[in-house]
Amino acid sequence: MSVPIRLAPEAAADVLRTLLDTLAHPARSGCIDRSLVPGAPRSAVLAAAIVDPGIAVAVVGDDEVAHRLARDTGARIMSDPASADVIVAPHGIDRSILSTLRRGSALAPEDGPRLVVGADCVRTVEPGGTPAAQEATEVWVVGPGAGRGRRFAVLGVEVEWFDQLAAVNAAPPGGIDTWIVDPSGTLVAIPRAVSIEVVAHPADAPRRSRRRRGRRTDGSTDRVPDPGSGTDPSADHGTTDAAPDGVVERSERG
Repeated sequence: MSVPIRLAPEAAADVLRTLLDTLAHPARSGCIDRSLVPGAPRSAVLAAAIVDPGIAVAVVGDDEVAHRLARDTGARIMSDPASADVIVAPHGIDRSILSTLRRGSALAPEDGPRLVVGADCVRTVEPGGTPAAQEATEVWVVGPGAGRGRRFAVLGVEVEWFDQLAAVNAAPPGGIDTWIVDPSGTLVAIPRAVSIEVVAHPADAPRRSRRRRGRRTDGSTDRVPDPGSGTDPSADHGTTDAAPDGVVERSERG
């Protein structure tokens, strides 16, 4: 019989603190105890910390996790992710589904859902630190909590998915708060209030940066700062957290 996806109060509080801390510091890695709920995807463990009985939850691509969350947390499982308050995607989520999710509004941004996505590996790319693996996608994040900008690398999430997330979150404060987590329990958050841009991906032979302008809803443009100009803009003064080891091999998703 599978281990229940249920957290003791102290463990749930620790996981929730990590979720909130990463949300307050976009793209900065956090980590949960990998010994929690052995055998369960880390995305399901994160969800267990924020799901209360009766909360509408959709699980994409894993009926067993859906059954276990319903049984162990009292969550109300929805067949349509667009109707859910929390979406769990242990094996990733197609960008076409992402575009159908609720986004909240300026008057009620809290109506936007929370999304937890499993990846093969994810970590912050520190200025001057270990480079990301060549097969990784690197994403540049700017906005509240990211200092002058911060970068993270991920394996197992397609480039176009980030483009779609950027479009979904193009009209803040509406949008989707997102966490990406890998099997080690390492996670990063992409709050709905930040801007994201893919700056390097596997298709880049010499890993040339892609530069695009984002258009605000008022018609003005918002250029994502160039990570390669001058002093590294991903430096977050006052942050001394060490990043996890480099993105290396693929493994089962979170």
